[in-house]
Amino acid sequence: MEEKILFVSPTDYSQAQGSTEAYYFSRKLAERYKLVAIGPLSKPIPNARNLSIPRLLPNILYYNIFLLPYLLYIGLKIRPSIVYTYKHVFLLPLLLKFLIDSTWIFDLQAPPRQKVQFNYLENKSKVEILHSILNDYFHVLFMRYCDLIITLSEELGELCQRRYRIDEKKIIVIPLGVKIEKFESTTAFNKVEKDGLELVYIGSITRFRGIDVCIRAMSHLPSDVLLRIIGSDSNEIKRLKNLSKAIGVYDRIIFQGGIPHNKVPTYLRNADVALSPLPNLKPFKVSSPAKIFEYLGAGLPIIATDILPHRKILEEQNDALFFHPDNPRMLADRIKRLYKDSELRKRMSNLARWKAVKNTWGTRFKKLEKVIRRIHQ
Repeated sequence: MEEKILFVSPTDYSQAQGSTEAYYFSRKLAERYKLVAIGPLSKPIPNARNLSIPRLLPNILYYNIFLLPYLLYIGLKIRPSIVYTYKHVFLLPLLLKFLIDSTWIFDLQAPPRQKVQFNYLENKSKVEILHSILNDYFHVLFMRYCDLIITLSEELGELCQRRYRIDEKKIIVIPLGVKIEKFESTTAFNKVEKDGLELVYIGSITRFRGIDVCIRAMSHLPSDVLLRIIGSDSNEIKRLKNLSKAIGVYDRIIFQGGIPHNKVPTYLRNADVALSPLPNLKPFKVSSPAKIFEYLGAGLPIIATDILPHRKILEEQNDALFFHPDNPRMLADRIKRLYKDSELRKRMSNLARWKAVKNTWGTRFKKLEKVIRRIHQ
């Protein structure tokens, strides 16, 4: 009999932006199994039965209290053999596990404690801080009852063992990946030679992403080096614009704002070098930057901070050059090296593309599918 899977996430995983893994995994699962997709979906997941839920309340309360009777009714009606959930969704899979013996797979992309720490660092409201603390507490209470936990790094798996008392045998590491096909036209072979150098940063725009280091590095670079910053956060972008004006590099920085995910390959095609300037903060030590895989897929040489998440994916002199966090001069030196050496850029581009081919979402899904088959043998 074909497996029935109930797939629940409080993010809009019908689009890749912000929910990359859930976006690809939900589609792959729907191709193989009878999938019921639940969440704030802006468009349907192909081949799945879709139940879109509007965003109304903080997720931890919304999915575990207010929506619980409705979700439980759906679950008992469907009787899934597997309930696959992401952050904030606990009581539904727990009840289905005990009532109809469903297998609960929980996919943890980031430690909840990380959100608490960043909310304090960014001076978020007391309500946001309280919500993040409550979410972390729910993880402490309920994660131990999962049958299987998917994490994106060994370090996050080890944290699960320490903080959430999870048996090591329950933890499966499946790193992030890339859909290589959407970058077919962005490789070095298709790039048009041009004067100067265009740097690109794509990702979250917050105070603790190291973007200010990239801006400060621009003051040490030739005038034909441009930096394009892609992402949205009006308050932080205002601060970064003021910084760039203060040090005299504003006219060489393009603040692109947010773009649709399907436009990412176009902007990467126009770039020469990609930047990942994450600082050496404790929350990042268990992460896996999604943008790195897209940079690799686009065949871009990468300049990244010398921190563990980057070192686990990238290799010095092959597909990346590293610099010390919070060191704009060292970053500028790495950029100058690629600025002067087009042959090195081409070699790194080819190696980046080769690495991306070995890290596709298709490869990642094969590992997940093996896990699902093993569960119900």
